[in-house]
Amino acid sequence: MPGVLHQRCLVHMVRNVHKDVGISPKAPLARQLQSCVYRLVKVRSEADRQVWMVQWTAYLEVFSRAMMAGTPCTKAFLGLHTVVQNAYDRNELFTFLAHPGIPYSTNGIEAQNRVLREMLRRHRGGDLSHRKAVVAWTLLYKQTDDMAVIRRHYLRQRHPRADDGGDALFDA
Repeated sequence: MPGVLHQRCLVHMVRNVHKDVGISPKAPLARQLQSCVYRLVKVRSEADRQVWMVQWTAYLEVFSRAMMAGTPCTKAFLGLHTVVQNAYDRNELFTFLAHPGIPYSTNGIEAQNRVLREMLRRHRGGDLSHRKAVVAWTLLYKQTDDMAVIRRHYLRQRHPRADDGGDALFDA
């Protein structure tokens, strides 16, 4: 969508390097691309970004010469190069520098999702309303360790008052 900020997960870009060119690529061009992507996760300031830009520009010059010379490349390598280049062209690599609230990685979100997936796996025999309740309770326990809050939600679920209709999140 136009006007919406987007930050590519830099940790996933490193994982894609491992998947597409391996941990120890033999081709010099692949090693240079790997080095550029590894440096991405170390960028934490505008000065770091400028250093990365110099390294990326040097890589692009070498890549361009290699393509003109007809250097053979794997589809995986070219795909990875395209992903990084497109993210760079769309300004999706360093959004987190200009907007401090945006994380550079989705690891925190994925950690939460892993917990939810595991809870849903353990309760896979339940119907949809039961699974919704499992997700709601899991999120509540992750959000607070205040037993008064948890007890209040439990009581509202078991004994909804006529005036408030209960809590829609905990209807099971």
